[in-house]
Amino acid sequence: MLARLRAYHWPGNVRELRNVVDAMVALADSDGLDIDDLSPELLAGEPSVPGLPASSVPADDASAAKDNLKSAERAAIFAQVRACGGNLTQAAKRLGIARSTLYLRLAEYREEPPPLG
Repeated sequence: MLARLRAYHWPGNVRELRNVVDAMVALADSDGLDIDDLSPELLAGEPSVPGLPASSVPADDASAAKDNLKSAERAAIFAQVRACGGNLTQAAKRLGIARSTLYLRLAEYREEPPPLG
């Protein structure tokens, strides 16, 4: 798994790596991480060809990628809110975002925080 993480072209640098690892931890079914916890993009290698302009990505692919990103973000947010027992301040700290950003994201999803049980 470490080899896959090293081989990946990290366009967002360390911040993207941290977000990916945080999401993996939040979504993991067990206490440890393994190759099955990696996203399809990480398993495939590089997300895109470095230097290739974003406008060259077909609209359908860009739309699907945006939907996948939002879905992963939503799952990571709700997993952390559940893990923190509904404490949004603590969940925001774990996610590395401002509490106000967490409130905005929850409002964006038009859902109440997930049930605690």
